[in-house]
Amino acid sequence: MKKTFAKKLFTMAISLMLLVSLVSSIAISASALPESGAQDLGNEFYAKINVPALEKTFTNKDGNIVSDLANDSDAQIWHFVKVDASTNAYTIASKSNGGYMNVGDLEAQLSNVAVGEAEQGYYLYAMNGKYVIVPIGIEDKVIDVNGVDFNVQYYAYNEASVFQQFEIVITETVDTPDDTTSEDASADASVDASEDASADVSADASADASADASVDASADASADASADASVDASADASKDTSKETSKAPTNTSKDDKKDDDKGGFPVVPVVIGAVVVIAIVTVVIIKKKKA
Repeated sequence: MKKTFAKKLFTMAISLMLLVSLVSSIAISASALPESGAQDLGNEFYAKINVPALEKTFTNKDGNIVSDLANDSDAQIWHFVKVDASTNAYTIASKSNGGYMNVGDLEAQLSNVAVGEAEQGYYLYAMNGKYVIVPIGIEDKVIDVNGVDFNVQYYAYNEASVFQQFEIVITETVDTPDDTTSEDASADASVDASEDASADVSADASADASADASVDASADASADASADASVDASADASKDTSKETSKAPTNTSKDDKKDDDKGGFPVVPVVIGAVVVIAIVTVVIIKKKKA
């Protein structure tokens, strides 16, 4: 009788434990990720990941990630890089060795988190002034800290758990524009360069045109001046020749002096020509008188 009662009591206890476990599992799985959605903390930065409930910090300890007392070493600094601007997804790497935060088995209910080579991505959900770190593609499990041995692990999300809510304290920001900004800046630079090139070409063309016009105008003016000088010289020579044909040879020096005193155009060639003409005319006149 006593043995039968003990068996029944043991069976009831086991059943109760299974029921409690089932209810707990249902309660945990019923927790939905924060409605805040993935947050944008910047394109690239370095930060500490603090666990306020334990007053400890994520630490890269020989490749494993644990929460430990702050010591300001590179092992406690994490490099966040946005890998998808449309979803605010980040990779998280240790500054001490460049290894990425990796979940051992994303399909498991519980898995260790360590530093590895795989570039796993994460979303940063805001909650109660802190952040929940959620692996990409996972809707019910998050980065968690074991409250006993302080190991960082991967576990089912529970909105009431303070071991899943972390402070991300940025220590250094890297000024890296996102793709859209970069493309816009590149386009603006291209437009500016094109406008500058057009302006330079226009200015050069204008300068060339102005120079050509100036040269043409100068050439035209020079040609006009030469033509006028030639016409005036011819006219003067013609007048002098007419005058000298009716005068004696003794007036040649006076006419030469008058021509030399004239300003403006060079008349020396004209005077020489006139003298030759006068000489020829004089010879002709003398021969006629002798005849």
